[in-house]
Amino acid sequence: MRILLLGDLPPFVLGGAERQVLLLAKAWMEAGHDVLVLGHRTPTGIHEGVPARRIGVAYRIGRLVRGITFGLSLGLNLLRERRRTDVIYCRILGEAAVVTTMLKAAGLLATPLVVAPAASGEGAHSDLARLRSSRFWPVLRVLLRREVQLFNAISPAIQEELRAGGLGPVSVVANGVRLPSLPDARSAPATPERFWLFCGRFVQQKGADLLLEAMALPESGNLRLLLAGEGPEEEALRAASERLGLSKRVSFLGRLSHPQLLDAMQRAYALVLPSRYEGLSNAALEALGAGLPVLSTRCGGIDAYLGDGIGWVCETTPASLAATLGNAASIPGTEWEERSRRSRDLAERTFGIRRCAAEHLALFERLARERTPAPADTPRDNPPASSPR
Repeated sequence: MRILLLGDLPPFVLGGAERQVLLLAKAWMEAGHDVLVLGHRTPTGIHEGVPARRIGVAYRIGRLVRGITFGLSLGLNLLRERRRTDVIYCRILGEAAVVTTMLKAAGLLATPLVVAPAASGEGAHSDLARLRSSRFWPVLRVLLRREVQLFNAISPAIQEELRAGGLGPVSVVANGVRLPSLPDARSAPATPERFWLFCGRFVQQKGADLLLEAMALPESGNLRLLLAGEGPEEEALRAASERLGLSKRVSFLGRLSHPQLLDAMQRAYALVLPSRYEGLSNAALEALGAGLPVLSTRCGGIDAYLGDGIGWVCETTPASLAATLGNAASIPGTEWEERSRRSRDLAERTFGIRRCAAEHLALFERLARERTPAPADTPRDNPPASSPR
């Protein structure tokens, strides 16, 4: 197939949605399909083997000009590619999805459009909530209902939010990760070496401040905490660690490379995801793939999958976190090993990137078959593998 993917690539943007753009693009290309990424922060070129073209945006002249230049540049790129694209996949329900639906409503674009919101959450946190806060929401809702052929929900919470908003049809294909090779079973970490692992950006969404408060409560036990990541709240978190008397139990690792992160996951007792809201955390999926149990707050993402003795789920409060940390740390080694096995089984059953990419492709192929061909369609040029279209 010929897939146009709207989103950015890491390392130009470091986020879960961007990580999924890269993983899906590579998986589709490895399966023999043609992919082009359009992103406003990703330079034109080949990045980790994935061709990309930058959407031109004037950033320094004000919000209105920024929005106009983004819309014009994206629109021109979509029109340029319309005759040689089978499906448009928009990773985030936002400006790019709106521009695409406007072109479709104007009759300038007939390519099937699939939109995957990146986050759910209370208040203004979710993709859909941000759009609904706009004064243009009544018009946007009509555009989205008419011109989006399929919404993909990466988690049950996003699925419910889309349905409550009257948007559909909705498919459910989760985020994916590459699964590392592992031995048949993992042994529980030795008691003196046990530690919790946090991996994420230091921003309010990720809840590292809640985790530090929980670690200071006696109910949490005595395990150490390693925090891997960086972000604008790092200094405040370091200060909180000192203020709460945690300097001997808490270590800040900085941003880890992917091999370093996998090594930490092989040695950790569990990954802690104390997020206030989520889409579907890449760090949590990496942990499950490594056979590492996950302790998550009710954040609207991975918590929906952690039943049946796979991980632990708690409320998004320091007290609930502390109690759950303490209970999780006290289980026997045999139970930990069973949770490790179930974690890996869940990852293989649901979150392997090849499986997720194939499920997307099945949806895309159905939409392409249902598409009414545009009268001016012409065969697509074959771009060279060494440069973007």
